[in-house]
Amino acid sequence: MGTSSRAASPAQYGIISNGDGQYGTWPTNRRLPNGWRYTGMTGTQSELLLVLRTQYVETLPAPLIAQGPGSR
Repeated sequence: MGTSSRAASPAQYGIISNGDGQYGTWPTNRRLPNGWRYTGMTGTQSELLLVLRTQYVETLPAPLIAQGPGSR
C-alpha cells in the first residue's frame, strides 16, 4: 500500500447570501439551497468565516426590518 506525501487540499467554500440579507458559507462543489446565491468570494471555510465576522454586520432578516420597530 502506498501513501501520499502530499497533504489533502482543504475544501473550497464560497460566501453565499439570500434575499433576506443573510450570509453564510457553502461548499462550492454542492448545489446551493433555493433562494441563495454565491457572492463571488471563495476560500477555505475558516478563511471565509473570518471574512464574515469582520466585514459583515449581523442584521435581522429583511422581512423583519420591513415590519419596523415594535412589531415583534
